[in-house]
Amino acid sequence: KESKENNILEQVAKALYNKGVTLGEMDGKVEEAIKVYDELIEKFKESKENNILERVAKALLNKIETNIISGNTNSKEDLDLFLNLVKENKEELLQFEMLKILEKAKDSNQDEKIKNWQIEFKDTKFRDWSFDELKTWAETLQDEAKERVLRYINIFEKHKSLE
Repeated sequence: KESKENNILEQVAKALYNKGVTLGEMDGKVEEAIKVYDELIEKFKESKENNILERVAKALLNKIETNIISGNTNSKEDLDLFLNLVKENKEELLQFEMLKILEKAKDSNQDEKIKNWQIEFKDTKFRDWSFDELKTWAETLQDEAKERVLRYINIFEKHKSLE
């Protein structure tokens, strides 16, 4: 009985995640996407099932990216929960650290951080990552910030192409 229930919960988590992704890709549905991610995170963050917790981490990462693109601030609670869930998972940390760099890059030079990122994650691959939304966001930035963020995205894309 328990494994059947876990299977159902896992399907619910997956469905919420997919709904959030789909809404996030639709024009004007960003806030709805964040609400769906919040629902998934709230409902499943205490789960004991790794498969479900992985969905929570992915939802958090998508929410973090969506907030950056939308100009919203990410809560310390979300950032801490994400780090707590992924612990030492380099693939998840690679994406998280990349987003942190890009968020700061709109305001200041992050060349040093990029160099450190390249060293820290030289043997880590990107999993299922699209730069489309980040590029669209970068195009909305002003002059210097736009140039810098696009240059950094290019560096991250090159890292992805090394796979």
